[in-house]
Amino acid sequence: MTRFFTLVLSLFLAASLASLAWCKESKKPLKVIAPDLIVESFDFGEFPDGPKDQPASKERFHSTSLTHGGFIGYRIKLKTDRKTVKLSHKIGSFRGSGPESAMKHKTDAIVPIDNGVICNKWVITAGYPRGKYWVKVWLEGKALPAVSYTIK
Repeated sequence: MTRFFTLVLSLFLAASLASLAWCKESKKPLKVIAPDLIVESFDFGEFPDGPKDQPASKERFHSTSLTHGGFIGYRIKLKTDRKTVKLSHKIGSFRGSGPESAMKHKTDAIVPIDNGVICNKWVITAGYPRGKYWVKVWLEGKALPAVSYTIK
């Protein structure tokens, strides 16, 4: 009887440990730029605190792909010990001459990294053209997957 109980308990513990390992979320990084620069996420959204000038890691951010305007932009979460990174971005519209219709281009800016976070925000005011837009970002010259959003 003791052998049976020990066997059942061993099987139960083995199954429990296996299920814990299976349930553990192993999040794959979005992009590995360099061994010391890993992009965990790149999201578009709204910055409800508006024009406050504060560190990127302190910015409140609500990820969304649909906005009515206000302070919008993107947030990039990084796994790195670097203090700065070279960043370029391009913002465009799906209207008019296709998705390559760039409206704004910012090249090779050295931006600070605050506790693994980079934020870039801008304001959309009343009267701004509604529709679908995209943002493309390059870190250290390597492209991240583009994100799109809609202004209602």
